[in-house]
Amino acid sequence: MSKTNYEPDEFDEAAQNGPRGVHRAPEPWWRWMVPFLVVLLLVPIVAWGSMYLLTNNGADLPSRLKPSTAESTVSATTEAAPTAEAPKADEPAKPVEATQEATEEKPAADKANADIVVLNGASVNGLAASVVAKLKDAGFKEGTAANANGWASKTSVVYYPSDEYKALAEEAAKTLGIEEVKSFPEAPNKKGITVLLRKDYRQ
Repeated sequence: MSKTNYEPDEFDEAAQNGPRGVHRAPEPWWRWMVPFLVVLLLVPIVAWGSMYLLTNNGADLPSRLKPSTAESTVSATTEAAPTAEAPKADEPAKPVEATQEATEEKPAADKANADIVVLNGASVNGLAASVVAKLKDAGFKEGTAANANGWASKTSVVYYPSDEYKALAEEAAKTLGIEEVKSFPEAPNKKGITVLLRKDYRQ
């Protein structure tokens, strides 16, 4: 200590008896890297732990709380494509109503009311009139006799325009001994039968 003109006092004694300063040792070079090392290690660990928790969420749930694959499939199918509701057991099944057009059948024509047209294509005078009389005697309505012009058939035929006259045509053919009976919707006589006589007809 430097000498002064003042007498020593209690502060000078404390300074002389107290601890003297020492030279600090230099700090190790790795100490400043510790915080960086801690951050580098903790960040990956925290990130990995978060991902593990997110990807395995619900892994520890009891099996009774987890929907089964079958239930999920059934639910998805039901929602996507709902099926028609089945009728209840106590409800009677509704009968299928048939349309009037499908079930309605016209009754067979009455021979006493159906029109009869007899066409003479055999070149025999009075043949058509005699056949008209024969059919009338068998219970048919009195018919009309005319000549056959423009008819293609070369043999005797009984024509009917629709199914309701089919049985009537067959009965007339049997009465006259004619073998051929044909459906002919374009026949002029729409309300009865047409008898075409050719040379093969025998009285």
